[in-house]
Amino acid sequence: MKKRFTAILTASLMLSATAAALPPAITVSSVDTTSDSNLLPEWIPQSFNDALEFRNTYGTTHIEDGFICLVLSEEHQTSDEDQPDGVLRYEITVPKGPAQLVKRDLYTKENAMSEYEVVVYKPLKQADFSVSITDTFVTDRKPIQYSFSVDEDLNTTETDIYGWLPDSEYEFDRFSETGGVVVHGNYLAICMESNAGTPYRWSKTKGGNCFSKPVIYDCSPETAEAISGGKLKRIALFQAAKDGEDTIEYALASQMADRSVEKTLTADCVVLGDAQYILLPNEVRVSLADMETGELIPLKEAVSLWTDISYITPTGSVSTGPIYMITENPIVLQDLAKFSDADSFSFGLSQWTLPEGCYLPTDSTGGQPGYLNGSSVPENHVTATKYDNNSMDVVFRLIHRTPGDVNGDGAFDKKDVLLVQKWLLADPDADLANWEAADLYIDGKLTANDLTLMKQMLCANQMTIVQPDYPATQRTEIFVIGDTPYLYTGPGLHYPIIRETAREEIFREAGYNEGDDGWIYVRSGEEYGWIKVYNQNDDQLNIVVNTNLLEKPVIYLYPETETDVHVELDLIGGELATTYPKYQNGWDVTASPDGTLLNKADGSHHRSLFWDAKVTGIRFDVSRGFCVAGSDTERFLKETLTYMGLTESEMNEFIVYWLPRMEQNPYNLITFQDDAYTNAAKLNITPTPDSILRIFMTFCPLEEAVDIAPQQLASFERKGFTAVEWGGSELPS
Repeated sequence: MKKRFTAILTASLMLSATAAALPPAITVSSVDTTSDSNLLPEWIPQSFNDALEFRNTYGTTHIEDGFICLVLSEEHQTSDEDQPDGVLRYEITVPKGPAQLVKRDLYTKENAMSEYEVVVYKPLKQADFSVSITDTFVTDRKPIQYSFSVDEDLNTTETDIYGWLPDSEYEFDRFSETGGVVVHGNYLAICMESNAGTPYRWSKTKGGNCFSKPVIYDCSPETAEAISGGKLKRIALFQAAKDGEDTIEYALASQMADRSVEKTLTADCVVLGDAQYILLPNEVRVSLADMETGELIPLKEAVSLWTDISYITPTGSVSTGPIYMITENPIVLQDLAKFSDADSFSFGLSQWTLPEGCYLPTDSTGGQPGYLNGSSVPENHVTATKYDNNSMDVVFRLIHRTPGDVNGDGAFDKKDVLLVQKWLLADPDADLANWEAADLYIDGKLTANDLTLMKQMLCANQMTIVQPDYPATQRTEIFVIGDTPYLYTGPGLHYPIIRETAREEIFREAGYNEGDDGWIYVRSGEEYGWIKVYNQNDDQLNIVVNTNLLEKPVIYLYPETETDVHVELDLIGGELATTYPKYQNGWDVTASPDGTLLNKADGSHHRSLFWDAKVTGIRFDVSRGFCVAGSDTERFLKETLTYMGLTESEMNEFIVYWLPRMEQNPYNLITFQDDAYTNAAKLNITPTPDSILRIFMTFCPLEEAVDIAPQQLASFERKGFTAVEWGGSELPS
């Protein structure tokens, strides 16, 4: 989304058409284009009507098919007799090299209020560059700049504020879907819609002390000729300026004597982090910090945040426990604080997902570390600040150390091993700067066992590890429990032992060999190796295997008439983790044709049935699928899910859940699973639906694009009593 060019001066960044005209910068006939317009994509305007449609759909700029298109709007000008027709008003400057000008045309229409200048560039190489636009009809006005970033595959992203801020009717409607108050970084947008030709006007009635003066952006639909009435769509954009609590209110009020108010929009917000974050009601900012230095801990992979939430009702306790993924540090979680009034409200970090070298502090009582019903366990682990708008700022403090780095030089090497050896021999000169770094057994003490693990770790750094035939396609947790607790360099007992595994150490499956069920290739942090599946005698399991959650499957039911429905899940090799409403040998609900559900167990009303689960043994098929740029994920999901059969509301819920975890990745390898999922999670519904759609997406974040055979997807037709389910899993890179 981009900023609108407007003829009315509303801020220092906006253009004006009211000043005296200067000599024209350039004429149509003098533009040197180097590409045949017939070869351009159809969405690039080739006429006045095309340009008008472009403006109402995309605003000023749009990026697609390897092209950058700008459509500039200006008041229709009548040339003097001695001036050439088709004068181009704007002077456009682009650095030489990053992009090539392939089209520049001016489109006019008789009696139209505006004319449109269409400029098209094709990126040529990886670079960051700006397009600077100067209005030559206006004096003393700074140019407007649009910034772009082109990667090595010539994929282009708009990087300025106009890359997300609406400047068209279509973008405004999508942007304001959440209720008219939108936060993006440290910007707050109030989306105001009204009817033209009425006495009602929007105006700010309250607040704004923590923000800069708002700038008003006009997203109203453009028309070729003046019309009476219609929709007015404007955005008041605020930028946070200082920390504090603030409530901004806009009212749509009559300008007549009664001053009646038709509608209000309120942003009850908290500004924090040196004015870099804005929290709306129920939002929680979560940070992970080093316990000693207080510095934020960088994340390479997502960290899982568990919740334990329950409400006491007349029919018993109702529990829920959504899982949140922390993909950046800090991160704002949209709705966690809405559970803060629950009878039990606890949350914390999952140990096995923590960044390498990070550990949860140990509680002296042996309890689970975290935020437990208003208290930090242990005391110095969590700080939670709650604000009047029911938002929270939560900081987790973690023990952060490089495993084995006892001398504190930031690396683990032979010097650390020798230092621990001296310390265990009671050498008075053995000064350990960080003895906990050698506590590889994580038992709160330093022993000869830890020294043995350090030596094995050091040797492993110098060993050649046998690579598997295939990389793993699932996130599987592995715990060694048998009599062969060793990590090997290859899939066989004849290979060298890297080290003995530590107590309660968690590995993740990293690969496997075709036809060999006896060994698994695993990793722990940056360390890789092979673990035996069965013990020495091959008669008992040497490991316990757990799989990550099948995440957020939700079930919708649409009977033709109000119907009592029983729903059961049959998980093969797994168990349910979280359900809402609570799963009690299934769900018994009364379903209405509009999809609303009445849970018979407690009388609560729901839009869908939520569940997630841990299931072992699934090998998802990723031989066919789609490699999609992160920036293109939203468009891909909209088109694909619509084709597959989700309604708009179902599709929106799917995208709201998954898009934040996908759009920031350079690329995503996306597949939609069939038998691998439905055979592992069987769904039994009574009475049997006439049509059922089960969509389960897996995706793998990628740094670079890969070639993959496209997956053939089927469309879905709803007939009679219809059941719909969607869910997904993130696979390891």
